[in-house]
Amino acid sequence: MKKNMFLSRISLILTFIMFVTSFQLGAIDLTKRADALSFRKTFKDVELDKVWKIKFDKSLKPTIENINKVRVYDSNFNYIETIRDYSDNNRTIVVKPMKDYKPGSYYYIFIDRDLKAADGESFGTEYRIEFLTKGGVSTPDLTVVLDPGQTFATYVEGFGILGKDLNLDIAKRVGNELKSQGVNVIYTRQGDNVSWSREEDMRKRADVANKANADYMVSIYCNLSETKTSNGIETYYLEGKNKDEQFAQEIQDSVIKKTGANDRGIKTKSNFELFEKLKMPGVIVEVGFLTNSTDASNLKKSSYKDNIAQGISKVILSKVKTSNSTKTEIKPSMKYMSKEITTGTDFELPETLKITYKNSGEKKVISVNWKRKIYNVNKSGTYYCYGTIDNNGTEVIIEYKLVVKGQENDTEDKDTDNNSDDNTDENKQTEEKNDDNTEKHVVTLNASRGGFDSGVIGDNGVIEKDLNLEIALKAGEILKTRGYDIVYTRESDYVTWNKSNEIIERVKISDDAKSELMINIGANSVSNTEVSGVETFYREGNKAGQKAAKLIQDNVIQKTGATYRGVKSNTVLNTLRLSKAPAIWVAVGFVSNEEEAQRLKETAYKNRIALGIADAVTEYFNGTHVDVKDELHVKEITKRIKQGQVFSLPDKIDIILDGMGEKAYKVKWDNTTVNTSKAGVFKYEGTLVDREERVVLTLIIGRAQKTGYKVVLDPGHGGYDSGAIGYTKTREKDVTLSVALMVGNYLVRNGVDVEYTRTSDKVSWPSNVSQDLKVRTNIANNYKPDLFISIHLNSTYNETAHGVETYSFYGSSQGYILASYIQNELIKYTGANNRGVKQKGFYVIKYSDAPAALIELGFLSNKDEEKRFKSIEEQKKYARAISVGIFKKLGVTNYDVTD
Repeated sequence: MKKNMFLSRISLILTFIMFVTSFQLGAIDLTKRADALSFRKTFKDVELDKVWKIKFDKSLKPTIENINKVRVYDSNFNYIETIRDYSDNNRTIVVKPMKDYKPGSYYYIFIDRDLKAADGESFGTEYRIEFLTKGGVSTPDLTVVLDPGQTFATYVEGFGILGKDLNLDIAKRVGNELKSQGVNVIYTRQGDNVSWSREEDMRKRADVANKANADYMVSIYCNLSETKTSNGIETYYLEGKNKDEQFAQEIQDSVIKKTGANDRGIKTKSNFELFEKLKMPGVIVEVGFLTNSTDASNLKKSSYKDNIAQGISKVILSKVKTSNSTKTEIKPSMKYMSKEITTGTDFELPETLKITYKNSGEKKVISVNWKRKIYNVNKSGTYYCYGTIDNNGTEVIIEYKLVVKGQENDTEDKDTDNNSDDNTDENKQTEEKNDDNTEKHVVTLNASRGGFDSGVIGDNGVIEKDLNLEIALKAGEILKTRGYDIVYTRESDYVTWNKSNEIIERVKISDDAKSELMINIGANSVSNTEVSGVETFYREGNKAGQKAAKLIQDNVIQKTGATYRGVKSNTVLNTLRLSKAPAIWVAVGFVSNEEEAQRLKETAYKNRIALGIADAVTEYFNGTHVDVKDELHVKEITKRIKQGQVFSLPDKIDIILDGMGEKAYKVKWDNTTVNTSKAGVFKYEGTLVDREERVVLTLIIGRAQKTGYKVVLDPGHGGYDSGAIGYTKTREKDVTLSVALMVGNYLVRNGVDVEYTRTSDKVSWPSNVSQDLKVRTNIANNYKPDLFISIHLNSTYNETAHGVETYSFYGSSQGYILASYIQNELIKYTGANNRGVKQKGFYVIKYSDAPAALIELGFLSNKDEEKRFKSIEEQKKYARAISVGIFKKLGVTNYDVTD
């Protein structure tokens, strides 16, 4: 039976500046020649501004989703921006580079098998065209080691800057500049951890440079001084080394010229272990004083750090020794790889391959980064799977041939992998039927902005449209490997809509694909540069959208450690309002916040956001339970009585339900026994009989003999706001409430009156961050306390970060004393890592009338600390410590914090 197949003929017209070359494929009978499904051809000496015209026998479906099935990649498998359009009555796709291709470089055009004709027929396979551009560039013959210093010196800190983080930031900026010019860059560290001890530090750094046979080494440090007026930049070299002295002077002059900083000149060190071990010229650049407000302010600015980096880079690039021709590239050579399977079989590509290097004959087992790792194929044919391997710092594209045949009885799959002598266990694949892929879920990823609309732009160069697209493509890549059908509203900066029909076209792409979920990805920007964090919106009243929004918000926060700004209903965003599928909008951060913008520039951070989105989608379709009841909530109830006073839990409670006024409801309490003989804070839980809604009554039993002091305790987050989320889904809001109630219990038992901003998860404020914080400070100030303490947990995408830190507001001497007392006791009682007492402008401590402290008990992003905070006994240690710190600040001496 003859099949009606799309693209029985394909011709590619290659348009050059002076002449036209063309070739043509004849008719292909797919039922007879399965291996002919692959069209692969290489072209050489291609012009740098070449335009491709890809002509088809049938008219194509003229959608942006379809045109994005034709993509261009470089040899590192990086996506190349191109302008693509239909012509010739939609029978031709024109592909034009947005900027010239690089000379002497390989590029690949992929035509996706899901490309559709106007009649709905799919292309059926993936085609590849490879081309090599004309010319070539000389490659710098230079290796530089960049050394971000002060890894172990966590005390190098001032005005909110940690020295080791600053050094790493600047080193990476230098490295990026040098690598863009072809310089071989090696770092002594690329994160917060190193593989050696403090005692070995300098020797090991020198070893990195010596083993690399580097030409130069540049160490980046920051300065401290007891004199707050000390400021400026200085560069050190080893005494008696003329080349080092010259190198130091060049760098000092260049950096001063770029920054305009105070020139402290070059200086010598006569017995510095790092310098003594080096076999090449090396210098230390002290980029500024963290104890000086002006230097610290400058070093917070991305533009200033860029100027330092450019000053250093300019000198290094002046040392470049170039050759007249491109360096000989040692490419890996792999034997022909293929696998034969039957239709309907799952095939997972091997994680590693053994390759042989040309010129050397060396064999290595190397990890492969596959574009798509798992294939479930229902149609016969030949498929080409693409991935990349790391070839000494350069990614090389590789290809794996997958031959799919129809199922035959009693026929085993034959492994035709001619590389099997080099790949044993690595190539053994599971070939069980994947029932999950029989009906794939369809998800639309909408990278907002694009084309004419750049969106918001950060001071550090983050462009929202590029940020959104990168996250969307990465999330889609992850979800595809999990068996989801992914629809993109755009896969490049090229868009087919204008400002007037943009939203309609985006939603139409999603609706036409019959998407089951639409995820919109964007970023924020506001005039207040201190605002940061992630927030997720859903269409008001849409419970499926609300579920998806909660899952995405929680997963992205857990993966990134970003500030939790909540899950919010919305009636204004048209992509949410018009979409037939449940739709959400996730704002991944604020590019107006310098710290967050810098994180959003890092590939690893963007990948974490994408993974959070992908995990949320998986949980959504797996039926993970999420509480999406109506946004009515029962407000919390607090009762105050004196020790020994008779009190019975009420049968009914007047409950204020949002939007429904006040009403008396019967309550069935979990425990009706109340003992008022002991002072303290006690929690009673029950259920509203008619609503199956949980209610909490907090009973504060005051001690007869009181100290006269009053304290407000603020358990961070709550209600709509989970705060940080740990790996095992521990929520910050739950831990802070538990610890705060324990602290209050110790205080009340010792005669201190306590007020809480919340005593349960039934918060008294709306789902709005600014109103949330205002209500908390109003509760505190109206109580007129002697002290205000806000309790939080930390989170960051650096999984090794751990320890306690306590904050006071800038310039508040009493707040600083309070914070110091609490910090000292926390370290004493818990043995946690001491991250110090710091000053910052957090809203609740800034606007507190009383001396205030904000405590970060530890990091939920650290697996060990998260495990610790799940323990009630461990929580009690933190509560006792906070209580003792408060007692010491109040001058209460005869206290008891035993249970």
